[in-house]
Amino acid sequence: MRAAGAAAGNSLVVDHPLSRRWRLLDLLDVLVPRNTVLVAVRCPLPELERREADSPRTWPGQGRRRTVNAPR
Repeated sequence: MRAAGAAAGNSLVVDHPLSRRWRLLDLLDVLVPRNTVLVAVRCPLPELERREADSPRTWPGQGRRRTVNAPR
């Protein structure tokens, strides 16, 4: 779906956790031929859990499972 949207010339905003190397490589393979900007968003785990509790699109524990402990 994302590849088709990008190929059609649409602008995309993709909210996607890149917690595994293959996910990043897959997105780069699809999106790099186009004008692509990757943005890292970081926040403390308690803030992430507060935000997921306030959001109807997430469930308890989802943020913790998606957390990546990457060097800054």
